[in-house]
Amino acid sequence: MAKQTKIDPKEFPTAYSYGANSLGPKNIFTERQDYDNRIFADSLAPFMKTWTTDRFYGLVNTLGNSTIPSKVYMKPLIHPYEQENPQYALNFVADAWADFARKARELSNENLIFRDSPWAAPRAVKGWTPLEQEYEGYMQQVVYPAFHDFMRDGDNNSKIDGFPTFLEMFHKFFEERLSKAGPLTLSGMIEGSTAPLYGSGLIIEFGADDYDQDFDKAYKYGDRNFAFMAQIAAQYGFAVDKNIPWRLVADLENPSMREYMHGIPIQRFELDNALEEECDPIFVDPSRAPKGYGFSQLPGFEDVIRRVNLFLLDGRDAPLSGYPQYQDLKDSPAIAAFREMYASSYYETWALDMEQVAAYLVTFYNIYVAQQPTVTLPLPSESYLKTECDTSDRIIRRSPLTIAEYNEMCGYPWQLKNFYVLRLLERQIDTPLPRRKHDIQQIMNIYNTAKITHSKADAYILALRFIQEDILGPYDTSPLTLEFVGDIIDRKRGESVFPNSR
Repeated sequence: MAKQTKIDPKEFPTAYSYGANSLGPKNIFTERQDYDNRIFADSLAPFMKTWTTDRFYGLVNTLGNSTIPSKVYMKPLIHPYEQENPQYALNFVADAWADFARKARELSNENLIFRDSPWAAPRAVKGWTPLEQEYEGYMQQVVYPAFHDFMRDGDNNSKIDGFPTFLEMFHKFFEERLSKAGPLTLSGMIEGSTAPLYGSGLIIEFGADDYDQDFDKAYKYGDRNFAFMAQIAAQYGFAVDKNIPWRLVADLENPSMREYMHGIPIQRFELDNALEEECDPIFVDPSRAPKGYGFSQLPGFEDVIRRVNLFLLDGRDAPLSGYPQYQDLKDSPAIAAFREMYASSYYETWALDMEQVAAYLVTFYNIYVAQQPTVTLPLPSESYLKTECDTSDRIIRRSPLTIAEYNEMCGYPWQLKNFYVLRLLERQIDTPLPRRKHDIQQIMNIYNTAKITHSKADAYILALRFIQEDILGPYDTSPLTLEFVGDIIDRKRGESVFPNSR
């Protein structure tokens, strides 16, 4: 199509909204309401709302536990000229994206959509990023500098003569300062506001604009292609993020996305060629395995082509389509797809939280020791080495620590107790001291009893699971809204407000 004519914001300023973080509270509230209700109204397209109701989509599973996708199920989002630094998404999501991106180019080449639009030839610029990397950056750039500042207060430095007293001071720092501002565990980071949603493997972004600039969202991405292309995206199982319209989210409630999971009848095979641009030669990589070529089985979508993954099972000559773990989902409801996806392609983070915390505690301690290898302390007044006129001090040399020494010093009982304490603080659960003592005794009873018939490691996991599932319980991901106060009332009543976890 010819170049589209956009509404000039100078002549018609009310055609757009102008929300931005730089505005004052009143103005930004008004502009964001206008953006939400008029510019990108719910009736315009199938939306996801990752700033509110879908904030934990793909990060918290159907049991209410924080999760991370396994790297082995990630697949590159490869297009022309993107071979060197491909983005990634969960395998079936990558398959759906390839079909959508190909379709967008076909529509553009056939002059069915405007070519001067970001929707005409979308290329993935952001996909899955390991949350472990985000956690590492958070611990190194936020937590340790804050702890370093804490140690400079008063005489905190003089209270550390070794790793045990370092742990005491670190716990004091977390309880007094960090727990009110941020988490310490990976699970806590995912449950908080610091974990980016693209760590789920279910999100693909084809733009790199500022998230807070509402005018750019409407002028650039909410163009004359938008409503039509949002419907095309839905044919391949994606929903547009309402607040970030260049972000597509794999919607497992959409049966189109589930067809990429469980497969479709195969018409023929074809190489998974990169998407060709108009006037460019066809790019063929013979090393790529062929994909299954078929048509959607959904009513109304019978002409939608799907190129799905193929795999072989032992004892079968013909390949099957989709992915092995999702073969039984064809006639199942959406919740079954979510459960199977979380069970087979994700792991719950609670089992590794203390292992990761331990690694950083040892690292932080060794950095601290390297920076301040000695501490000078006055001799205690009752010391037999000190006379009435003696003003001499004692010098203590701090020694670095290895992970092996940490494990010997801080065994499973210590880790269980501190996982319990840390997670209560992160969740801001105010448990009375008698209840805490009771909980810890029960945790230790489970661990000690399990050791009789299990290894210490297995007994530790059993006790850890008890803390996670029976004491902490599922994480409440329901947002507080401006429109309703019922969610607050439900909390006071103690009723479950755990939302549709998709």
